[in-house]
Amino acid sequence: MFGGQQGGGNNGGRPVTREATSLGSGFIISEDGYIVTNSHVVSGGQPGGNAVGSITVIMPDRKEYAAKLIGKDASSDLAVLKIEARGLPFVKFGDSSQTRVGDWIVAIGNPFGLGGSVTAGIVSALQRNIGAGPYDRYIQTDAAINRGNSGGPTFDIYGRVIGVNSAIFSPTGGSVGIGFAIPAAVARPITERLMRGETIERGYLGVSIGTLSDEQRQALGLAATVKGAIIAEVTPGGPSDRAGLQLEDLVVALNGKAIETSTELTRQVANAASGDILRLEVLREGRRLTVNVRAGRRPSQAELLAGQGGDEQGARFRARERLRLRQGQGPLRGRRPAAGHRAPRCVTAERDGLVRR
Repeated sequence: MFGGQQGGGNNGGRPVTREATSLGSGFIISEDGYIVTNSHVVSGGQPGGNAVGSITVIMPDRKEYAAKLIGKDASSDLAVLKIEARGLPFVKFGDSSQTRVGDWIVAIGNPFGLGGSVTAGIVSALQRNIGAGPYDRYIQTDAAINRGNSGGPTFDIYGRVIGVNSAIFSPTGGSVGIGFAIPAAVARPITERLMRGETIERGYLGVSIGTLSDEQRQALGLAATVKGAIIAEVTPGGPSDRAGLQLEDLVVALNGKAIETSTELTRQVANAASGDILRLEVLREGRRLTVNVRAGRRPSQAELLAGQGGDEQGARFRARERLRLRQGQGPLRGRRPAAGHRAPRCVTAERDGLVRR
């Protein structure tokens, strides 16, 4: 569906142009030619990569259109294209919040470049976190999804788009009945903003966090029923640092809504606009406090990784290590994550069993 050229590297100081072809799917959401697909489809296989130089959309009747990239968002792996046409048939997003495990669905795409193909299955799980990013909440399905299906729609039995096909779990590279789609509840507001030419910005606290573990709960002397997101690091000069958040603070609520995991906190903060006041309820040394933080603008994923921020596994390790040392226990020898280690990610080639499609 898509192809183009990407620049990169150098040859004696001169730019080198590499030919890169990316194949994927998409679906039309307006009669005047707006198309939804995955960011990684138009970025050489990586959501945060540079966009391909040219994009061609091939319709089911084999008619071809040159497409313009209107916008893309690497964090959600979504992109919006535009072709010059009128009177096109189009589909509409449905309400994925009403989707239930066991519901029948249909996935449509362009597997292996064969052309439009339809597969059927059921919803296997909801709110699935696959380690692809901080906002994971995928719909898992057993409908066959293969290379080239990325960006295609997942329909409910009423013909409404409830998801955007994005990745599969596969030890072989082919479909084994474990596919993942971005829920319409996530995709629709982002695509609407991209269609308006807006840049997707998210709220930011400036902390590294982890979900409270049983070990941490015991070390802090908390009841077994206490849940929350523990602060492992505070970025100097960041929003949380200015507001007075401290290491080992346990965030249990945000704006009156209970927080049970670090993923919940990340998602809720992301929904805030820069400048919004976030009311965090935290447990600190047995006391319940309210800390008001003025949200900042979340840096790009590349900026966060460069600063080693947002690494949940590393954050959980650092918080656990501090608690053990405070109790007079030795460090967790041999268990420290390797430098640069991240949770398994969905990528274009096989890696840790997760494959972008």
